[in-house]
Amino acid sequence: MTALPPRALLVRGGWEGHDPVATTDRYAEVLSSRGYQVTTSSTLDAYLDDLSGVDLIVQCWTMGSITPAQLTGLSGAVRAGTGFAGWHGGVVDAFRDQPGYHLLTGGQFIHHHKEFVRYEVRPGGWLADLGPFEMETEQYYVHADPGNEVLAETSFVEDPDLPGVGTPTMPVTWVRHHGAGRRFDRQQEYGRIERVRNVLGGGRPSKKRPKRFSRLAIKRLKKNTRGAKRNLINGRRPRVKRPSPHPQRTRAAHAGGRLCRDSDLGWPIRR
Repeated sequence: MTALPPRALLVRGGWEGHDPVATTDRYAEVLSSRGYQVTTSSTLDAYLDDLSGVDLIVQCWTMGSITPAQLTGLSGAVRAGTGFAGWHGGVVDAFRDQPGYHLLTGGQFIHHHKEFVRYEVRPGGWLADLGPFEMETEQYYVHADPGNEVLAETSFVEDPDLPGVGTPTMPVTWVRHHGAGRRFDRQQEYGRIERVRNVLGGGRPSKKRPKRFSRLAIKRLKKNTRGAKRNLINGRRPRVKRPSPHPQRTRAAHAGGRLCRDSDLGWPIRR
């Protein structure tokens, strides 16, 4: 049976100054190239539909308003496991009068300079391989949830329109859990920067994240490591477990019962 392709829903609209159609079209191509079945919508009523089969929602909707029913549909889908992603004002400057939406996003736009500013972005976590890079665009001052997992940060450039604020550290990119779903947000739309295009296309750098082991696996690993160190200190050669020339006899001896070969599985199993 052929597996169905993952589904992505791109919801776009609101203030036209953030080019919701052009920017979402760019990522629709990226998602399609990654095997997603992409659907776009220019209405928030898309959140009223059955979203149980949607794997990812990408939103670009600056300002505007959302009804309680639409917000309930979006929040319910994310809590059930649908991913939610976006960038810039299309996510953190949407629906300013809805605290429940801010709880979902984990951040809210507060201010930016009158003009573009140049600032450094410092990636961390599983984006650390990118290394620091500079941008010249709007720099957001945001209020962010302390529970976010910040993947990139910056130092806010001093703004005379905000006297006394100084140069605090601001999150640029973060992820967070909301129920069973995971939310990804970026202050800026990075599509024009070559160094991060592969990250946006694949979701992560090419380098794999460190493997996580269970407590039992870690305990066994430590035990084996101690044994190897002891052999080195005592000048002993490590024992190598060689395969038995008669695997069926060995299995029979261990099982203590009659074994027969299963033609489908291809190895002895006990009846």
